Parts: sequence; structure tokens; C-alpha cells
Amino acid sequence: MHSNHSLGKSHIRQVLESRGIHPSKSLGQNFLVDPNVARRIVKISGIQDGDRVLEIGAGLGSLTVELAGAGAKVVAVEFDRNLIDILREHTYGQEVQIVHGDAMKMDFKELLEDFDPAGKSWTMVSNLPYNIATPLVISMLTQVPRIKKMVIMVQKEVAQRFIAKPNTKEYGASTLKIAYFANCKLEASFSPNIFLPVPNIESALVTMERNELLPTLDYKTFSDMVNAGFANRRKMLRTTLSQMLSPFEIESAGVDPSLRGEALNLEHFMALSSAFKAKQSSCDLRGES
Repeated sequence: MHSNHSLGKSHIRQVLESRGIHPSKSLGQNFLVDPNVARRIVKISGIQDGDRVLEIGAGLGSLTVELAGAGAKVVAVEFDRNLIDILREHTYGQEVQIVHGDAMKMDFKELLEDFDPAGKSWTMVSNLPYNIATPLVISMLTQVPRIKKMVIMVQKEVAQRFIAKPNTKEYGASTLKIAYFANCKLEASFSPNIFLPVPNIESALVTMERNELLPTLDYKTFSDMVNAGFANRRKMLRTTLSQMLSPFEIESAGVDPSLRGEALNLEHFMALSSAFKAKQSSCDLRGES
């Protein structure tokens, strides 16, 4: 049996029932069952004929079939072995390569290399299981530079953290780590009814476009500085950053040491990280002399 048609709610329910499959809560399985939403995601992604797409958490293939239908060459990753055969059937005859594995343990740099040694850029389009969304996005940004764009459905709260502004409760370390690499935008919010089972949360679609020019400052230093700045949200920078910079050094970087981490934007954290880097290299030089 093969089907290149859209996968709607009744079809998916029937497939799950006939195979005796129950969506797993621990895997965060909520299958997309609205073909119109799947098509809208593909449209927002701007995928064109021949584009290379990585999909993580392909599930039963609702989004996969629409991506392939738009002419994309898809590598679909799915962790749940019970779904692999169904995914194969649903994408039969389309340009889809199915990979069974745990997205949190995979070397995606190598995986993309295997499927496409030519070094072209990729787009990641996924309805992400919400329990892995933030760490997965950050590891893609830090470790897989060939992914130039991400179009991802996540829990609405997570989306709000991704795009948050300083001095809001959503704003945090993950906001800044994403901003270091990419420009993030909220595209649309969706009701829980587009999924089976219906989750008790709203979802949102975000796009991330990798910055053409990455900061010259190394990410490790920046990440350490951001983690320190948000380690205790209620404390001032003079306390949270005390292991890295003195109040005088914080001030010399153009930042008020009596502020809290959540008041600072990307440029502030860059300035503090550069100050720390400079301090380290002058210490190294002193140590050598």
C-alpha cells in the first residue's frame, strides 16, 4: 500500500488503531493530523524543488509527505521503532530517507554529510517533541552549520522564550544563545486540536535564519557568561559574574554591575564576554613573562 495523499485525522486514527499503537506521553508524541497546517508549515518554510530538508520526529509522516510533495529531498528521523514501517508506507515513492534513531544522540553533521557530501545548505522543518526542543535547537545551531534555517513547531511557551525581549519573564539564557547564531521569528500559533492526542498546551511555529556573519567571539565564552548571568535571576551582575569579572571590569565593559542578567541584551553579553576573554589573555601573558 502506498499513499502520497494528505494524512488527515480519521486516516491517522485508523492507522494507529489497526496497528494497536498508543501515542507515548514520555516521547512527547502528539501527531499532527491537520493537512492544511502541514501545508502551511511547508509554505512558510519556503521549500523549493530539490531543497534538502531534515525532519526530526517525523511520526506518521503528516509533515513528511507535504515536504516531499513540495519537491524537497527529505531525511526523516524517527525514534519510535513502531512508527518506522508506517512512515515508509506513507512516504512510499517519494524522495524520503528514513533514519531510525535518537535525535539527542545523533551526529547530525555526519548524517548530513552522508546524504549530501557536496556541502549544500539544509533546512530543518519539524514538529518537535516538546521535551527536546530547546536543547536540540541549541545543539543544531552550535554543531551543524549546514542547517541554515529552521522552521519548527514547539510548545508556545518555548517559542515565547526563543523570541523574548530583555526584562520579561520569558527572557533567559536560551533566548541569548539562539540570538548569538540566528534571527528568530514567531510565525503562527496553533490550537491543540491539530494534534492527536490533543495536548493541553498551545503550539507555535517559529523560524530561525542563521546569521550570515557570526560573532567573532567564541561561543563557549559567551555561553559561560550567559549561564552565569542567569544562574540566579534575582541577583545583581556584581554577584552572579563575580567568578568572571569584578564590578569595575563589568563597568568598564559598559554595563552597570547593579543590573540583573535579564536586563541585558545580546550586545551587553558580548561586551562582557569580550572583557573576560581579554582578561584571560592578559593573565596568560603575565603567566608567561
